[in-house]
This record gives sequence, structure tokens and C-alpha cells, in this order.
Amino acid sequence: MKIFLVAVHFHSSFGWSIEQALKRCGHEVIVFDYRKDTRLRAPLLSTLFVQRMNRLLSALVKEVKPDLTFVAKGELLFPETAKRIREVTGAPLINWFPDARPMAFDNVAHALSCYDYFFTKNPYWNKKLREIGYQNIHFLAHSYDPEIQKRMPLTEQERQTFGSEVSFIGTMYPYRLKALERVQGMDFKIWGPGWEKLPCDHPLHGSCQRSGIIRGIDHSRVINASLINLNLHHYDDIDGLNQRFFDIAGCGGFQLVDDRAEIGRYLTPGKEVVCYRDVEELCEKIRYYLERPDEREAIRENGFRRIRKGNTYDDRIKEIFSVIRT
Repeated sequence: MKIFLVAVHFHSSFGWSIEQALKRCGHEVIVFDYRKDTRLRAPLLSTLFVQRMNRLLSALVKEVKPDLTFVAKGELLFPETAKRIREVTGAPLINWFPDARPMAFDNVAHALSCYDYFFTKNPYWNKKLREIGYQNIHFLAHSYDPEIQKRMPLTEQERQTFGSEVSFIGTMYPYRLKALERVQGMDFKIWGPGWEKLPCDHPLHGSCQRSGIIRGIDHSRVINASLINLNLHHYDDIDGLNQRFFDIAGCGGFQLVDDRAEIGRYLTPGKEVVCYRDVEELCEKIRYYLERPDEREAIRENGFRRIRKGNTYDDRIKEIFSVIRT
């Protein structure tokens, strides 16, 4: 099948992993990076480049004549562009939306009805959207890429750079800041954008590592080098699981995650992953598992073995096609 993939595309990105999985499944893939010419632009220029991108996309998809157009998130695609794609190709148009809430993006919200199939990770929002008439909404959990999220040997220098007793990877939000302020008195490293803005006298300032997003193999090195990997979901996730949940497990990391209903579908709490319900329990369990390496190792190993069964990008692509073909 010839598939036209519309995605943000660079090594280790969501779109890149989808492309590799589609190719491994035997498909021909033509990639259109919809943010290639809109990155690092001033607001006015960015608007002009987004308009230009939509025109280029409409023209190129007509030329390619794909059997399927596959959009990965697509927050910059105008609704009229989505309609145009369906008109000129006569082929199915699908979206795998990786964020928590589709309605948070105007273009996505107004284009929902244009997609033949719209896949999201969040059972709560799926139910709500179906209740108001969007029957094209389907559940699809996140996954991990075994070419990137994997166990790996680390040099002593890499352990010093990326390793710590406790780590957190993710964007700084006030609710995360409030929770992590309680994680003190231990070797703690925080990775991700926003944390570098903390004032020098803030208690977490010394824990903050390089500014910006940490990606790819370095992201996996942090997980491999950390004794405990924290996972604090975004509040919009509600009962859905984020990408980090699968990344940590796919790397064979020990994960301490805020409790939510969907976890048991993929990992067994207490046996393959550890959950907490409030900040007090978070701190208690950090101390508990730092002092019990054998228990920590057993849970880490169990989680790694379990997540490998049916949770890769290849597995999710197969799920998508099983829905399309029914």
C-alpha cells in the first residue's frame, strides 16, 4: 500500500517511528514534514509558512495519489486541507493523535469530522466525543520504539552524565513543580524544557539538567541510568497513559507513576510497575525502593518483559489496520 504520511519528522520523533513501523509492515511511505518550514519562525512569518505548507500539502497529495493518507497529530492542518485531501485522493484519511485532548487544538477540533478514522489514547475523551456524535473516534494507546527505547550498556562517563538515584523527564508545569519540590535530600535529576527558568535559589535548581527537550538515545540513556524513573501525567490525560509510560518500560526502567485506571491493562501495579496516589506516597515509595534494590530490580525486569508483548509501534500499526479493514 502507498501511504502518504503527514507528520513532524526527525530521528526518534513520533512521525519517524510511525514511518519505520509502516515500512517494516511492508508499505511504501512518502513523508511530508508539516513543520519543516515553520520551525524557529517569528509569529507572523510562522503564520505565512503554515498557510504555504497547507497549499503545498494539498498539491503534493494530489500528485502522489496515495492509497491512504496518515496524519500524525496534524495540529497545523487546516480543516479545509483535510477536506481537500479526501476529495482529491478518494482514499481513507486517518489521524493518530498522540496528545491528551484533541479539542485543545482549533484545527484538529474543526477537522475531526473530516477523518475516516481518528485514533486517540484517552478513553475519557473518546467516550465524550462519541457521545456528541463523532463515531469515527477510536482508542489507540501509545507505544514504544524498540530501536530507540531499549536496554543499553553505558560507559562510566554516560552514567555520570545521565545517571541519578531519581529522575524525571518532562516539561515543567506548576503542578509538577509543586510535587517535585517534595523530592529532596537525594540524587535527583530533572530533564526537559521550562525547568531552566527556575531561579538560582530555588531548591530544585541544582537538579535541572540541560535546557530543552531531551530526545532519542540520550532520552533512553537517562532511563537506563536512573534507579527510579518518575512519571507524572498531564492533568488532561485523565485516565489515558502518556508516551513516557511506555518509554520507561520499553527501556527496562523502574517506573514510579501516578495511579490511573488504564495502567493495569499494560502493567500490573506492585509487580511490574509501582503507582502512587499523592505526593506523600510518592516520597514514601521513593525512599522505600531506594533502600530495596532487589525488589526494585524484580519489578523493573517484570515490567520490561511484559511491555514487550504487543506494545511496539509495529503492534499499534497492526491495530490501526485491523480497525480500517473491519
